[in-house]
Amino acid sequence: MEHQWKDEFEDEDISYYNSKDNLDPNRTEGRVRPDFRHDSSFKRLTDYNLTAVHIPTDIYNGSTIVLNELNWTERLEDVFRKNREDDPTVLWQVFGSATGLARYYPGK
Repeated sequence: MEHQWKDEFEDEDISYYNSKDNLDPNRTEGRVRPDFRHDSSFKRLTDYNLTAVHIPTDIYNGSTIVLNELNWTERLEDVFRKNREDDPTVLWQVFGSATGLARYYPGK
């Protein structure tokens, strides 16, 4: 995956489901609202349409490095979905970066 580093991002450039969000309906900027459904394989609510992103508490989620990682790893959603289509026995798929950002599929 080729990625072009950007020094600045517009608000609408980055949207993701932050796994730590409390899903406050009044706070929607830059966030994706998951469509959770119970999954018997995971025995929990999951969303196969998106990945969930975890950003460590001690890392500023608006930093240029994190925004570039979010932008770059967003393309993993399609890869993770294809992996699941190709092999339905695959459960969790996770990418972790050196900064601590983790993107996992399916979203939970």
